[in-house]
Amino acid sequence: MHGTSEHQLNPIANWAFTVTRVMSIDGWNKSWTVGTAIKKGRVGQITGAEIAKIFKTAVDDIGKDVLGFSTKDVGTRIHPGCTPEDSPHRGLLHHPRRDGSH
Repeated sequence: MHGTSEHQLNPIANWAFTVTRVMSIDGWNKSWTVGTAIKKGRVGQITGAEIAKIFKTAVDDIGKDVLGFSTKDVGTRIHPGCTPEDSPHRGLLHHPRRDGSH
């Protein structure tokens, strides 16, 4: 079961869009993953660093007052301590590193 009823943040509700996006790329190959995109005119894979930058930009734009967390709490891994009672967005964004830094 997905962790949010927010359509834009719901990975299950958006799966068909994601697959269709990849299949619409000229030269589509059925071996491509959902992380495939056109980058600088060439087919490539979306990186974790690119996703983290998008997340951080969105958090900056929305603001800590609204979200309850800042960009230092944002990354690309699921926080292992999150429960369904936590904010559905925080669990998908927070990523403490093994050394405890952000």
